Amino acid sequence: MPAESEGDLDQVLCMTSALTADGYVDLLKEGGFTVTERLDASTEIIKILDEVEGKLAAFLAFQRMIGVATGDSQLERSLELVAKVREMVAAGELGYWLYVGENGTS
Repeated sequence: MPAESEGDLDQVLCMTSALTADGYVDLLKEGGFTVTERLDASTEIIKILDEVEGKLAAFLAFQRMIGVATGDSQLERSLELVAKVREMVAAGELGYWLYVGENGTS
């Protein structure tokens, strides 16, 4: 992996073989499909992030209230990851797309 892609999120995207939006179109074409429609549903990611961020923040606040030290835990770092994903979606670097296609053999 390139040095600029060594963060947690970059590793997850790499492990899942994430592609660009056009990369998925190419993959579908290679599989014999013709893409008839592409819908950018990236706003759904923001909705999910809002829910995750709210639940994490509430959980961490509860942990602090009962005296559990959270420090530099993975949960604390998760809030940073949520913020990074939010930035990437806003910048158009990460998205969620829905594809409609037809199989060329039908």
